[in-house]
Amino acid sequence: MAAVAVGIMSGVSGSVLTLLLHGVQRLAFGYSHSTFLVGLEHTPPWRRVVGTTLVGLLVSVGWWRLRSRGRVVVVKEALADATVRMPLRRTAYDALLQVVAVGGGASVGREAAPRQVGAALAGWLGPRLGLAPPERRLMLAAGAGAGLAAVYGVPVSGALLALLALGSLASATLVEVAVVAIASAAGTVVAWPVTGTRSLYAVPAVHLDPRVLVWAAVGAPVCVGAARLLDDLAHRAMDRAPTPSWRLPLLVTTAMTLVGVVAICAPALPGNGKGLVELALRPGSTSGWAFLVLLLLKVLLTGACLRCGIVGGLITPALAVGAALGASAALLGGSQAGADTAAYALVASSGTLAVSQRSALFAVALVWELTRMPWQLAAVCLGTALLARGLARLASGLRGRVGT
Repeated sequence: MAAVAVGIMSGVSGSVLTLLLHGVQRLAFGYSHSTFLVGLEHTPPWRRVVGTTLVGLLVSVGWWRLRSRGRVVVVKEALADATVRMPLRRTAYDALLQVVAVGGGASVGREAAPRQVGAALAGWLGPRLGLAPPERRLMLAAGAGAGLAAVYGVPVSGALLALLALGSLASATLVEVAVVAIASAAGTVVAWPVTGTRSLYAVPAVHLDPRVLVWAAVGAPVCVGAARLLDDLAHRAMDRAPTPSWRLPLLVTTAMTLVGVVAICAPALPGNGKGLVELALRPGSTSGWAFLVLLLLKVLLTGACLRCGIVGGLITPALAVGAALGASAALLGGSQAGADTAAYALVASSGTLAVSQRSALFAVALVWELTRMPWQLAAVCLGTALLARGLARLASGLRGRVGT
């Protein structure tokens, strides 16, 4: 009963956050009946800058007021310490600001917001149902997973994310698996009227050929490098984010203006990364070198946003970086834009996300649920994800030995 209740609440909150995101995007950039990428491509350059700047000014003032009154507790902290609580109002306010920022073009993931709200709602519900501390912790993780499942329509990935938050997939008990699965499924179904039942990305008909299989092996270490580049820069940026002072509104607004300026020439870069993934999956005139430039700019913009005090996730930015990497490799290797590029992009997205999120299974499950790619390609993606994850762990072990 608690798992169903947490799933329903996470689904409702995820639906509200999704509607808010779409509303901010359309209000800021003036489009109505298209995707974010297509809308931005048809938005006048001046409005791209003005829209991001105004949204940046709005969220910067909100975060200044919020953080001046205390720190926002994140899901990881609440799971690590049973005495730590996630105040519902403060958590929801912070999540709303995150979604508004991403809707206005901030180069961070929007998945952190529904995870926070789902966990906070579960934390609020637990004591009222008389749950013991271990059960409350399980509900926190289930709420976070259900929040992700609701906004993207990915129940399997939501459940896997919740289990990873609890510890590891290998140590999960049957009860834990059942609870997080029920919550994620309920959250997904409740959000269907808003998010729909189709996959988030449309993938062209993919035909596996030997070049894709070669890329699946050769590209794994490249995915490790791309993921490490994004993660290292992002975590250093978050560690140096400004304190609640007059500098916070100034820096957040400056970062958003920078995103708008970059969007004049590269409308695929603003937002959580969905535009860049769509660009990699569709036939077009973008060259391999252009995708490589977009990859680097996405990493730098994400780091700049986090350094200036904007809050968000890294799951979708990692997907975007991987997609750009794969599209670049395909086009520079002589493939034609279209199905071949999409296959390369999905393989690289899986490998990059596996390293960034430290789980090959979660990475492939998420990429599959977002695209509904053929199972043959999913198997290839799993091989790349496992290889990239293994190489990343090996590199970390060697680096630790050298440091010792």
